[in-house]
Amino acid sequence: MKLLIDFGNTRCKWALASDVNLQTVSAFQYTNEDPTLRVEEVLQAIDFAGIEQIDAVSVLGPVFEQIFVNKLKLITSREVTFFRSQQKNYGVKLSYTNEHTYGADRYAALIGAHHRVSGDKVVLDCGTATTVDMIDASGVHAGGLIMPGVSLMVDSLANKTTGIPMNDANQAVRLLCNNTEQAVYSGCALMLQYGLNGIIQQLVENTGKQTSVLITGGASHLLELAAFANVTYIERPHLILEGLQVMQGN
Repeated sequence: MKLLIDFGNTRCKWALASDVNLQTVSAFQYTNEDPTLRVEEVLQAIDFAGIEQIDAVSVLGPVFEQIFVNKLKLITSREVTFFRSQQKNYGVKLSYTNEHTYGADRYAALIGAHHRVSGDKVVLDCGTATTVDMIDASGVHAGGLIMPGVSLMVDSLANKTTGIPMNDANQAVRLLCNNTEQAVYSGCALMLQYGLNGIIQQLVENTGKQTSVLITGGASHLLELAAFANVTYIERPHLILEGLQVMQGN
């Protein structure tokens, strides 16, 4: 059995994979910032019994990756392959002049989008950061955008100002609020929603083509995206793992 792992900024997500389908997708949120302690959390959460091949993408940096490789080898005698972004591979041509600065998670999502959905696509990944990427039907990446997610916006206001509390991310989004906590959260959520709606509308108007918007990421439930002509929204919660599966099979 093959194991696919997506090491995100705040969550680790993994799945068993056959040659065709993802199976038993699981996830948890880290409780530690320290790389060694995060590795320990991962090793306790994932069952490596019967695993023959392990492949991963990570945004946690080389220190975390090396600790994970070393500890995994000690407890399982298995090795893990960390996939990196490439200028041209898997049918996708990246627009970045330096592919090493393009996140491996974004790259995996781009690969998954190209292989799983036909036509022109916008890939919208809503996590700790929110990323937008556009790729055409032939696999040519037009470029992308990176912006803070709602939690980063809220944390920035709470940490850089006086009198603004950290707030509950599960509260309702309102157009106008009568308390500071809800005003901060709703303001950040609405800024992201309206910004993304404007970006999607402009991208599709520029191409004039039928376009699929693939939505993934743990914070995607916060979005209310508008209906636009020539736009089809598709929820792909495991898009990074889908892309990793494509890369694993090549």
